[in-house]
Amino acid sequence: MTDRLAARFKAYESTSEQLLPPRLPVILRMDGHAFSKLTEREDFDKPFDERFLEAMHAAATDVLEFCSGAELAYVQSDEISVLLRNDHTEQTEPFLGNRTQKLASLTASRAAVTFNRVANAYGIPTEAMFDCRAFVVPYAEVNNYFLWRQNDAFKNCVSTYAYWELRKKYDANKAHEMLQGLSTNQRQELIFQEFGVNPNDIATKWKRGVCIRRVERELPLREALEPAKLDELLEKGHVDDPDEVVTRRPWEVDTEIPRFNHEPGYIEAFLPD
Repeated sequence: MTDRLAARFKAYESTSEQLLPPRLPVILRMDGHAFSKLTEREDFDKPFDERFLEAMHAAATDVLEFCSGAELAYVQSDEISVLLRNDHTEQTEPFLGNRTQKLASLTASRAAVTFNRVANAYGIPTEAMFDCRAFVVPYAEVNNYFLWRQNDAFKNCVSTYAYWELRKKYDANKAHEMLQGLSTNQRQELIFQEFGVNPNDIATKWKRGVCIRRVERELPLREALEPAKLDELLEKGHVDDPDEVVTRRPWEVDTEIPRFNHEPGYIEAFLPD
């Protein structure tokens, strides 16, 4: 009886499970849930907050560490996009079996835990949540996906800058009124007229987003290893010189990424030749 009951409910579960097709690029897009309420708080710097950005970078990096086959993360505003590959060898298996519910729930949870930990450490009390979409795209569309999100980053940047600078100069109602119905280009013109600022001169990390990817580095062991681990290896005689140079591929944040429509090779470098 117990086995039949278990089998029946596992069958119910399986009917709702979606498996993504194998050996295609997987995109995980995590989005902060109701983050506007978080960023509108008085303890946030306006229009942009460095602490928030650092927490987003940490969350994205932790997701990259968690996912096998992770190649790249792109971060803009309250959003993280991760590129996974599962075709490196003939034997490569998809991460979590390409099960959409597992992919979405676990990566969103991982992002939330790390974001909250880092934000709290910066003095931003929060219990933020993320949602996640998991899907595949053809190889020919990978750069276009990230270009789409980068275009959204610029739109978000212009809107955020315009709103908060106008709100400082006038008030919330006046800022909303002045921006109502304006296109991104018109908002750019308004920013220049009101504040003498060309939005194209805003720092790249705000107007285009950032990418997190592995970069090969030669590092001394004292920098490549945690102090406790290095002490252990020295004590056991496995390491003689803490300044011995080793090759590592740490995840690094690139805050000066190009426009993906001008330099598609930036993203395409993470795809098969």
